[in-house]
Amino acid sequence: MQLTASLLFAGWGLFLATGPGPCGEEHFRAYPNRSIQLAQIRPGNRLVFEYVCQTKDFQATMGRGVGVRHAVTFEADPESHAFYLKDEQLERAKVTLSRQCRCKPLVYDHLEGTLEGRRTASGPWEITIRLAAVDAQGKEVVKLSSTGTYRLQ
Repeated sequence: MQLTASLLFAGWGLFLATGPGPCGEEHFRAYPNRSIQLAQIRPGNRLVFEYVCQTKDFQATMGRGVGVRHAVTFEADPESHAFYLKDEQLERAKVTLSRQCRCKPLVYDHLEGTLEGRRTASGPWEITIRLAAVDAQGKEVVKLSSTGTYRLQ
């Protein structure tokens, strides 16, 4: 299965910005009562998480084609308190990786790595992302690694 990703996701959720990340700024969003359908976040009965990292110049220069933005979205069971997804389990969680930039389209064969999360006693989710987009020849095209807090209202 080959995926070409250049998606924008719309919806509601709590937006938390943190400091510099692997590619600049990081943002963590959580969307309760949503699901991923046809690569978009829509109303549903799942819990959808979105991780975004972008270079500092991306937002300021979007019209001029400078900078890059990566996004990872995935679903989880809203009743769960922890999850650990690895390699082939990523497809069942509808994990997608997208990139926005004035560069070659992000084309990959599959995702490898892990998504690990646990809900803290006070409610927020602590999630660690360690993902690589891999092409058909087994070469890593993009690699992302981050840990963040996703709060639900």
